Amino acid sequence: MPNPWGILIPKKYAEKIFPKSKRDYANYFILHSILRRVSTLITFYLLKNTNIKPNAISFFQFLITFFISFCFANLNFILGASLLIFWVLLDNIDGELARLKNMESQLGASLERYNSDFMYALCIPSLSFGLYQAFQIEIEILFLSFISCAVYSVLRHFIATFPNKNFNTNNFLTILIATQFKNMVNLRKKNRLGSFIFYTHRNIFSQVGLSEIIILFGSLMYYMNSQSILINIVCFYTFAYLFFDLIILVGLYYFINKN
Repeated sequence: MPNPWGILIPKKYAEKIFPKSKRDYANYFILHSILRRVSTLITFYLLKNTNIKPNAISFFQFLITFFISFCFANLNFILGASLLIFWVLLDNIDGELARLKNMESQLGASLERYNSDFMYALCIPSLSFGLYQAFQIEIEILFLSFISCAVYSVLRHFIATFPNKNFNTNNFLTILIATQFKNMVNLRKKNRLGSFIFYTHRNIFSQVGLSEIIILFGSLMYYMNSQSILINIVCFYTFAYLFFDLIILVGLYYFINKN
C-alpha cells in the first residue's frame, strides 16, 4: 500500500510498515483495510522520527479498552463505539511502528494478544451491562454474555494454528476445516470456498472486520429510538460466541482423544 488515499509513502518503507506476509492475511478484513490507509500515514509521517515506542501505544490500548467498557456500561454507546474504531486504528499502528523502527519483540507480541483478549472479554459484556441497566435485556443474557465472551477470549487461540501438519489433503472436509485456522493462509489461496467461509465469519465475529462497524451502527440507532437493533446485536454476539465456545471445546475433546 505505497499510496494510501493518493499520498506517497516510499516503497521500501511501505513494504516494511505493511509487508506482503501481513497483507495476504489482513487485506480481507473490512475495517482493518479502511483504517490501514490512515494508520500507515500516521506511522510514517507522524511517528517515524519520534521517541514514541510501539509498546507505549499497546499500553495506551489497554487504557482505551477499559474506557470503552466504562462508556458502554454507562450507556454512552456512541462514544464507546467510536473509541472502539479508534482502538482498531491503534492496533494497526503499534505493529507498523514496531516493524518500521525494528522494535518487534516478544513483549510486543504478547501485549497485542492480551489487548485482543481483553477486548473480546469486555466489549459485548459491557454493552450487555449497559443495556441491563437501562432495563433493555434480562439478567440471563447479561450472565451469558460474560461467560461466552470470557471463555472465547481464551479458547480462540486454539483455532489459530491447525494442529495436524500431515493431514490428508485429498479429504474435502478436512481441507475445509483446516482453512478455518489462522495459519492456513496458503491453503486458503487454493480453496475459494474455505477462504470465503473463513473471511465471512471472521469479518462478522472477529476484531477489525465488521463487528466494530455493526456495534457503531447499533449504537447510533439506539439514540434514534431503535433500541431493538443494539439489543439484537448484543444477543446475536452473545449466543454466537457461546456456539463457538462449544464447537472449539468439542474439537479439542476430539483432538485430545484422538492423540
